[in-house]
Amino acid sequence: MATFLNVRSKASRPFSVSSAPSSRAISMNRFDSAGSSRWAGLRGMAAAYTALAIWLVAAVSATLSPAALAQQGQGTIIAGAIGCQNWDTLKALSQYKADGDEAAFNKLARPAFATGDCIDLNVGQTVFVLDVGVLTQSIQVRPHGSTRSYWTVYKAVKW
Repeated sequence: MATFLNVRSKASRPFSVSSAPSSRAISMNRFDSAGSSRWAGLRGMAAAYTALAIWLVAAVSATLSPAALAQQGQGTIIAGAIGCQNWDTLKALSQYKADGDEAAFNKLARPAFATGDCIDLNVGQTVFVLDVGVLTQSIQVRPHGSTRSYWTVYKAVKW
């Protein structure tokens, strides 16, 4: 008869050293208590990421606020562009131009230019930078001597 020396039955192990079921239970307890500390565990990591995101938004907002931009002051138009008081009008005109739809462009542009809602910004014209639309790649400027401000494409202005 063969003897198997290093073989033990799982039934002979003490209850606390049991393998899968109790270790899974311990793992689940770790997840259940993950939020007990503010910065520990999975819920704490979510709080840390949220705090980091809020800090980043505040830092970017502070550097791109109108007050911060006002300190930088003047800019110059380096490429002829259209400026519109309403950003949505500028966006629509840009889209019509990109689509090559001259009829739609003229239908919107003629009344906007007639009322002064949109203007031509000429190369070399001095402007004051008021706001920057980081996500929209647009910039709000006030031409020197004007009381109105206009949105235009970001790359048309050097400041």
